[in-house]
Amino acid sequence: MRRVYHFSYPEPNRSNRNRRTSVARYFDIHRVRGSNLFATIKSILFSAGGYQHGGVILNLPSGWSPGLPKKQSSNRHSFVPLKGVAKDAVFVLGNRPPLDDTESKRNRFIQRSGTGLESRLLSAVRNVFTSVDRENATLSDAAKIALARKYPGRRRYEDVVFGIKNDARVSNFGATEDSAADVIVAYLYAIRIPPDRILLAAYGHGGFESFVFNELLASRPQMLLTALEGLSNNDVSLTIAEFNVSREYSYPLFSADLTEAQGERPGENEVVFTHLDYRV
Repeated sequence: MRRVYHFSYPEPNRSNRNRRTSVARYFDIHRVRGSNLFATIKSILFSAGGYQHGGVILNLPSGWSPGLPKKQSSNRHSFVPLKGVAKDAVFVLGNRPPLDDTESKRNRFIQRSGTGLESRLLSAVRNVFTSVDRENATLSDAAKIALARKYPGRRRYEDVVFGIKNDARVSNFGATEDSAADVIVAYLYAIRIPPDRILLAAYGHGGFESFVFNELLASRPQMLLTALEGLSNNDVSLTIAEFNVSREYSYPLFSADLTEAQGERPGENEVVFTHLDYRV
C-alpha cells in the first residue's frame, strides 16, 4: 500500500511578523495551510483503497523550529516521519506551491524550507507552471502545448492574473487580455516523481477559493482518481476548474451545487473543467 504524506506549510504567527519585510519570526505548527484539502484528498484515497497514512512533513523556514531548545533550532527546519519517507510515497500539497514567492512581494508570500525534498518537489511543479506567486500563474510550455492540442479555444488559462486586495478571483487572463470578473480558477495536478513517487496537489489561489474548490472536489471524487489514472502513461495530469460563484456565498456556508457548464465559459453557479495528461 502506498503511504500518503501531507507536504505542509505552517501558518505564520502574524503578531510576530517583521513589519518591514513581512517575514514571520514564529510559526503556528498546529495551523497548516491546506488542511481541508489534505483531509478531503486523504479521504478519497483511503476510500479508493491501496493507500495508508504516512505522516506529516512540516516545512519550516530554515532556522525556525518552534518548540525546540534554541541550541537545536538552528539546523532543524523540517519535521519528517521518524521512519523516513516511503519509496512509493504520495505527497499531498493543499496550498499554492511557493515557486516564486519572494520577500519583495509582501502580499501573503509563503516562506520555503529549503530542504532537498522541497527543492525536488517544487522542481517537478515546474512541469505544470513556469511561474506561480500570489498574483499570477503561468502554465509551463509542456502544459501550453497540451492545452492547445486538446482545447484550442481555452488559451486564457496559459497566464492567469489574480486579484490581491479582497480575494483571489481572476482579474484577467493575461494570454488573451480577457476580462474575467468574479470567476475563480483552481488547479488539481498529479506529477510522477521518478522512480515511484507522486506529488498530488490541489488549491485555489486564496482561502475562500480553496474552500470552494475543496467542496467541489469532495462532491466529485472521480476528479482526483482520474488525475492518478492519468499517470499510468504520462508524467503529468492537470485539471483546471473555472467556476462562477456569486460573492453572496463568501460568508455563509457554501454548498457545492455547481453544475457543469455546456459551453466554454461558466455561467453563475457553473463550472468548466479542463483536463490534460501529458509527458515532459
